[in-house]
Amino acid sequence: MMDLVKQLRESEAFFNTLFDHNPDTIYFMDLNGKMLNVNPAGERISGYTLYELSQLSPEQFFSLLKLENTLTYLDQVVEGHPVNYETQLRHRDGHWVDLHVTNAPIIIEGMIVGFLGIAKDITERKRQEELLRKSEQSLAQAQRIAQLGSWDYDMVLNRMYWSDQMYRIYGLSPEQYVPKFPSSLEFVHPEDRVYLQQVCQQALHGKPYSIEYRILRTDGSERHVSAQAEIKFNERGMAVQMIGTLQDITDRRNQQEQLRQSEERYRLISEHSLDIITSHGADGRIEFVSPACRTLLGYEQEEILGGYGRDFVHADDQDTYLRQFGRVGEDDVYRSTFRALHKTGRLVWLETTTNVVRNPLTGEPSGYICVARDVSDRQRAETALRESETKFRLMAENMSDLIAVISQDGTVEYASPSNETTLGLTLEALLGSQSMRLIHPDDRRLVECEFERMLQTRESFLAEFRSRHRDGHWLVFECRAVPVCNEHGDLENVLIVARDISERRKTEEMLLQSEKLSIAGQLAAGVAHEIRNPLTALKGFLQLMQADGHSKADYLKVMLSELNRIELIVSELLVLAKPQMTRFKPTDVRTVLQEVLTLLDTQAILNNIQIHILTDGQDPWIECDQNQMKQVFINFLKNAIEAMPRGGEIRIEVSCPASGDVQLRFLDEGCGISKERIAKIGEPFYTTKDKGTGLGLMVSFKIIQQHGGSVQIESEQDVGTMITLTLPRLAVMERARA
Repeated sequence: MMDLVKQLRESEAFFNTLFDHNPDTIYFMDLNGKMLNVNPAGERISGYTLYELSQLSPEQFFSLLKLENTLTYLDQVVEGHPVNYETQLRHRDGHWVDLHVTNAPIIIEGMIVGFLGIAKDITERKRQEELLRKSEQSLAQAQRIAQLGSWDYDMVLNRMYWSDQMYRIYGLSPEQYVPKFPSSLEFVHPEDRVYLQQVCQQALHGKPYSIEYRILRTDGSERHVSAQAEIKFNERGMAVQMIGTLQDITDRRNQQEQLRQSEERYRLISEHSLDIITSHGADGRIEFVSPACRTLLGYEQEEILGGYGRDFVHADDQDTYLRQFGRVGEDDVYRSTFRALHKTGRLVWLETTTNVVRNPLTGEPSGYICVARDVSDRQRAETALRESETKFRLMAENMSDLIAVISQDGTVEYASPSNETTLGLTLEALLGSQSMRLIHPDDRRLVECEFERMLQTRESFLAEFRSRHRDGHWLVFECRAVPVCNEHGDLENVLIVARDISERRKTEEMLLQSEKLSIAGQLAAGVAHEIRNPLTALKGFLQLMQADGHSKADYLKVMLSELNRIELIVSELLVLAKPQMTRFKPTDVRTVLQEVLTLLDTQAILNNIQIHILTDGQDPWIECDQNQMKQVFINFLKNAIEAMPRGGEIRIEVSCPASGDVQLRFLDEGCGISKERIAKIGEPFYTTKDKGTGLGLMVSFKIIQQHGGSVQIESEQDVGTMITLTLPRLAVMERARA
């Protein structure tokens, strides 16, 4: 135990250290956008003190942000989805701070109560990205000009720079030659020198050039080169710099005719194909490759030409590749799938189709053409699907919850082993059976309606129903049905996850009955006083009749009225305390309220409290279990009476707003409840009374939830409390059918 406490303390200390010293801003907000806590890094990026940040209202805080997309992202967090985004925060001194923000929902007991935020200052990164963008623009411009060797001539300082490739093109080394202008023109072939001088002169007037000419190396060999250059001018229009590139195109000249034939053969196909198209000689050497190699593998065509396909195949797939190309001559067309290496090192799955090219005279293979398609996404999807199926099967076979897959007509296509354990039915008996036959007849129609709605709307649903165990007893299940659709949105089947909640239901029923008996006991004193008054009247009238010696009709009428009142009060008390089956039926809320006031009127009078019911004139009909609804109203009113020791007024406002619901507001003038306690109301065994159990409101909230309603509590200390109860209103046609 001591070790556990120590670990908890160390964990808390670690969290506090991480929170306080983290360079990134960490903060917590409630769902309204109110800052609940923020670490010291928040002062640095905002310029506000931690106290000032904590005092900002949501409106003030969001006014500091650029909100183009921020609120959209926060809406996603409120829906339970973590998000990452970039935004800007206005610093206290007025400048904008670039932020990368991560928000995640804070979930407590299944409810989202706020969200966590981590804000990283990326202002410097943004600045560097802008510099990089400008640098890349300059690089792109240089790449547009340069291909291989590059040179730079400073016309002001008369200095010239050659790249290493320039020396290689000229057959020189830096130790042999210091480049100078115009002395470098001496290497130009005499027949081309005048032409080069002319284009250089034109460049001085702002006209870049791109020409081909010949150069002579010191060993006497002649090389063909392609040159590009341009002049840069200062703000006064003076030429200050000349930059250019030089490419040795001697080999290209020799290969032009051969390449022309090859390019003409494949041009139309290769230029418009997303697949890599390669042509191989009989020895497997690559003689042609389409431009798609750059997109799929990151290589330029020149880097692949002359090589072999195996050079780009993953080591583990070499055998597969070699077996494929070892079949050349056996079949004219064959296919295979293997992994290729991208230039960056990542793996690319390729599916290849190879066609053998045969010599028309001898029929012997003279080469082959290969078409390779990137199937990485398909392979990843297939792998993910296999992993997902494995995980699903592992979970399904080891979960206590019942998992099943059924078709659109309700046929069971898959059932997890837990079905056999929980229901006592073999998997063989379940597979192929109709799932609806397993449901209790009284619950089947509701589930069928929800199932039909799901087929039409493609929306999942949650339902409770009873299902028979093999030995005959009934179990209660909480079930969620989720439609499974394909990529076209067509429904393929339905996933069912069901949990046995039989024991939970029994516990809830015991709690409900316990709370009923508690209420009945608490009402006993008021009921005794209520019955004593009519008995006193009856006794008085009997004495009068005895004294007169004969009966009087007026006396008998009053006595009968008082007896009826006693009968009504006792009946209401018995109905409340007696265990009954839950029965939902159309009910006018006003009738239930009047019956509750019959029980509580005396207790209210004894406490100098008046209870008034106010309505908006509409018919507030709902479908409910009247006994359970009385229990809820009694709980609310008893709490209100006990909160008003000095007396006062309790108002019950009944209305039917445009939302289509029935709304009841219970307003008292009691001592009120603090905000801290309101958050805990409804928790088991939490009570604000000295002798309370804390079960009353918990049971009441559960009853309202089962009736499809909601409860909201607002309170102010020393002013009073308002409980707003919202229930689905019953339509006129449904009331008429009832």
